[in-house]
Amino acid sequence: MRTVRRYVDQWGLALSKSSSVSIREGYAALSESIKEKLQIEEVHGAGAALNLDDPFVLQLVNAEETYFSKEEVEAAKRYRATQGQVN
Repeated sequence: MRTVRRYVDQWGLALSKSSSVSIREGYAALSESIKEKLQIEEVHGAGAALNLDDPFVLQLVNAEETYFSKEEVEAAKRYRATQGQVN
């Protein structure tokens, strides 16, 4: 998530100053979502905010090439368990 945050910050400066209200609002919502996910990962560990219900994330988790470490996937599973979600 920290890498995502860095990229959003880099590209977001222009978005946050856009003349389009909808673009500014979209950027603000994305920025807030990332902030929430980073807070989850600070408490529950790197990877805890992975959405294991998302088909694209699952494809990356199950890919032969490693995109997420075992520790990140386990952190996501543990976090889901604290939220009453089944893996």
